[in-house]
Amino acid sequence: MAFNQIVRGAQKPYEFPIHIKDVEHSESIRPHGKFMPAPWLPVKLRDEHRKEWYVMSVGTAVQLDISGHLIPAGMNAGDSVVYAVNDQEAGVIDVTTGLPVSGLDPVVTPTVTRVIPADQIDPLARPVGVISHNVFQALGAISSTAVGAGFIYSYNYYNPTSGFGRHNYSGMDALTTILCDYVIRVPYLPVDTVLPGAAITATALSATARFITHAHLDATNGALAPGMMVKADINGNYIPYDPAEPGADPTQIIGQVIWMEDYFDKAALSKVRSPGTAGDFGATQGSATGGLDISIHLCTDGAVANGTALVGFVQADITKMVAINLLK
Repeated sequence: MAFNQIVRGAQKPYEFPIHIKDVEHSESIRPHGKFMPAPWLPVKLRDEHRKEWYVMSVGTAVQLDISGHLIPAGMNAGDSVVYAVNDQEAGVIDVTTGLPVSGLDPVVTPTVTRVIPADQIDPLARPVGVISHNVFQALGAISSTAVGAGFIYSYNYYNPTSGFGRHNYSGMDALTTILCDYVIRVPYLPVDTVLPGAAITATALSATARFITHAHLDATNGALAPGMMVKADINGNYIPYDPAEPGADPTQIIGQVIWMEDYFDKAALSKVRSPGTAGDFGATQGSATGGLDISIHLCTDGAVANGTALVGFVQADITKMVAINLLK
């Protein structure tokens, strides 16, 4: 095919050769892309206003599965995914079959554990950024095709005949964004929250609080400290990166700890009196949280959400915030 190498400047704008392209697309802080959560992620927290489920919380480090949709960074083939009755009722897709979760019963069989197939997540997948808002469960039905030990799929979320079933929020809510090249600030827990079989105790997290993105100590790599590199655990939370760990790969790094701050009784706000009681909208932020930063105050003083008392972090166990500079 012949290619015209001569571009005449005297041409009218509408006559300019179409083979001259502009490669600029978007700033890297919030790259423009059509990202959606994978349909096989278990539901985590319910929004009673919209009557829908969230599957990932703001700040979660993410990567892409084999079909190009968002999952927590740190997930790998061979990891376990636990589905419960809530997932069955929400129409979550079983990661091993590509079909809706089924066969669960609140009494007889309340949960089932599945192992992520070998071909569902590319072994070379690495973090691409963090999500910038809580992410709802994926809209609509999927069309899937078996590939090796996994399946690839596409969404039919704008086709009301394809099992859409959700008419109470905009189709645009199906898409999410990722954040890169930025500094984020998350709570830090001095305990390992992903130890196998770890009990929910005063030094760990409640089931509700596990939805909150955080950084935490890792049983293998130890505690976080300023200057350390971090990677993501299986839930997309932040743990230390140790280059000496077996299987360590620099491409797993998603950021670097800049500083850690002690936020217990910040500015003596626990001593401030303000209208309203703890958890009330009338109370001033800070005085209603016992002096803790609002980001790490998860209702330890009896606050409620949707009429239900929430139990989260224990104030004696988490009093620090960590700032992470995203390197993706």
